[in-house]
Amino acid sequence: MSADLDASRAFLLKWSENEATLAPLVPGGLHADTLPPQPASPYAQLLVDQHKEPEYSSPSADGTQPYIDYRKVTVKLFGVGKATVDGVVTVIKGFYDNQPLAVQDASHMRTQPLKNSVQPTGQFKDANEVYNATMEWVLWTHRTK
Repeated sequence: MSADLDASRAFLLKWSENEATLAPLVPGGLHADTLPPQPASPYAQLLVDQHKEPEYSSPSADGTQPYIDYRKVTVKLFGVGKATVDGVVTVIKGFYDNQPLAVQDASHMRTQPLKNSVQPTGQFKDANEVYNATMEWVLWTHRTK
């Protein structure tokens, strides 16, 4: 399985474990694939990319080669009203910043928070401005090649 898919699944699992808190705040849900045509608001999109090159260790006696993999995970949240979006960002970050994740085919090392921002999109819904929050983390995992 790919490290991107493992990272995506780990973030989605953490989201679902906290569904009771997140569902009322983000009724449109977190989407790792294409967004539905008209998601409920607010809604979130999950993106995963390689952050930097893996760091390889010396091969083990059994011939495997352990390494540390770094995936940049981005959650983009779209919602109405800056205060509302800011509040949801605080809750989401509380579930992920430096928190353990269950990562398939790897050992979780760290969920390192990076930057986050909240910006107006220039669009309006029912006369209220729509905001886009971007939250970023680096997911460190120990894997074996």
